[in-house]
Amino acid sequence: YNLSLGFLNDFNHEQPEIYDLKDRFEHTYIVGKTGMGKSSLLERMAEYDINQGIATIFIDPKGDSVKKLY
Repeated sequence: YNLSLGFLNDFNHEQPEIYDLKDRFEHTYIVGKTGMGKSSLLERMAEYDINQGIATIFIDPKGDSVKKLY
């Protein structure tokens, strides 16, 4: 399991990555203002899990993200 969480504009910091699936399920908390990329991050995480063959449940009240994943 090696999930890269996006890209950086500032190369003075390490790119965030998740290597341990257990850490992913026990320590994920995503907050931010509207338009900051929370949905895009969740879509990327779900897509990665689906491609890895991990059972995935994605709840999306508006339905936009689920349409992209489907």
